[in-house]
Amino acid sequence: MAKESIPILLICILNVITGCASSSSAVNERIQESKDLVGNSTSLPLFTIDRSINSSLPVLNFKLYGTTTDDNWNNVDKIVVSKAEGSHQVMQEITFDDTTTPDKESFGLVVEDMNFDGYSDIRIQADTPAAPNIPYYYWLWDIQSSQFVRNTDLEQITSPEFDSKNKVITSFGRSSAAEHFRETYKYVNGIPTLLRRMTEIIDPEAHLVHYVVEERVDNSVKVTKKYDESL
Repeated sequence: MAKESIPILLICILNVITGCASSSSAVNERIQESKDLVGNSTSLPLFTIDRSINSSLPVLNFKLYGTTTDDNWNNVDKIVVSKAEGSHQVMQEITFDDTTTPDKESFGLVVEDMNFDGYSDIRIQADTPAAPNIPYYYWLWDIQSSQFVRNTDLEQITSPEFDSKNKVITSFGRSSAAEHFRETYKYVNGIPTLLRRMTEIIDPEAHLVHYVVEERVDNSVKVTKKYDESL
């Protein structure tokens, strides 16, 4: 009887060891899952600002979420829009691909009227290229839905300046080290439309700057003038 009990005892011990190993493995898996979740949820509040987009509306709070890298680059992937006073009700959460900017003051966020309808809109610097052609993500305030709506037409315009008095948009950019351009846009049927482009090409060997002027004529952009100036 005692001899028969020895194998039974060994089987019990093996079951306990196996059970502990399985339990330990499950715990390790849960720990790894938790680590993965933490690693994928590093977006934190970076910046907040209160702004009035129109005198008829409550002041809004814009809170930016993202990360800051060790080499001082800032990446934003979400903007939460809420009422700045009272209940602080969240009105909208805007998510997008990570931005990249060295700007630690506003993290590339700009609040201004970009379609000249009397309501401020928002844009945020999308990337930081080597050239001065700074791209942005844009959202325009929609009166009907009381939401900011993504506008991809404006995203074709880099380094913009919005002139609310004349209702035009100007853009400055560089095609190469020796070629620069300045563009002027105006809204036509709600779409920012190129009206004029001035391109300057530096020719150091000839000690000249070549200028090419293109303008919209009969619904198409055509070269209307070319001239040179000495360096």
